[in-house]
Amino acid sequence: MTAFISPYRADRDQARELIAEGRFVEVFVDCPLEVCEERDTKGLYKKARAGEIKEFTGISAPYEAPVDPEVTVNTAELSLEESAYDRRLVSCESRLSSGWKLGEKQRYSRNTKMPRTEGMKMESVIRNFNENGFAILHGVLEPVTLKAVKQECEALVAELALQRCAEGKLTDTYPDAPFETRLIRLYENYPDENPTIFRSELHREGFFDVFAHPTLLELAGLILGPEIRLYPNYSVRPKLPENKRTEVLWHQDAGYTSKEADVLADDECLDTFSAGQR
Repeated sequence: MTAFISPYRADRDQARELIAEGRFVEVFVDCPLEVCEERDTKGLYKKARAGEIKEFTGISAPYEAPVDPEVTVNTAELSLEESAYDRRLVSCESRLSSGWKLGEKQRYSRNTKMPRTEGMKMESVIRNFNENGFAILHGVLEPVTLKAVKQECEALVAELALQRCAEGKLTDTYPDAPFETRLIRLYENYPDENPTIFRSELHREGFFDVFAHPTLLELAGLILGPEIRLYPNYSVRPKLPENKRTEVLWHQDAGYTSKEADVLADDECLDTFSAGQR
């Protein structure tokens, strides 16, 4: 089971076409923008309206509501619990369960072909995680797995080069430029047009072996149990030198929806310290 999130109707329609036998269930969280802003204890909507956060869904980036979703969750009028157990949602579970069995077989077949990390003692990793609140894993992702991710990123940059050339904004696509600098070259004369985030553009096969890596799945299973879900709307943010458009305020997604998530003056980047979870 995978949760695909996109503000764009075309993306959701494409996902529906790719998933056969009616196993796609579109869930619409129907919550007015003003209610979202009222619940925003971190003030991100306010910052977006002030122009401090670019491409913010519903403010400076579009949101296209579903036309005919299977499930509508109205959190403005109902509690989350009341919405979650809507009879329409329950009726969808049987449709999804049969699809998961097939997906599990396909996932197992794919993973058994991937190289496994040798010498990692899972018990030691879990013990460190439980005692210290974190665990550091060395050498989990093999070079072949990371190479596939890099190749997908290279392919995306190549597509952008051809697109900009077709738009008349490039006379040279810089095919021989190294991966580390090619994207910079494409936008060096148009600094206000460079991409600030990649999402659906990187829903590519080369990323899948990272998400379904046997070692990561095994560790996640030991910590979370057998039901593991992947948030699929992952983002890659290009960081171009001396470019304000690619500077992003670091934040923990969805953390601002909890009243317990205080906004403090000394909130900074992620840090870890031993036994911090206790």
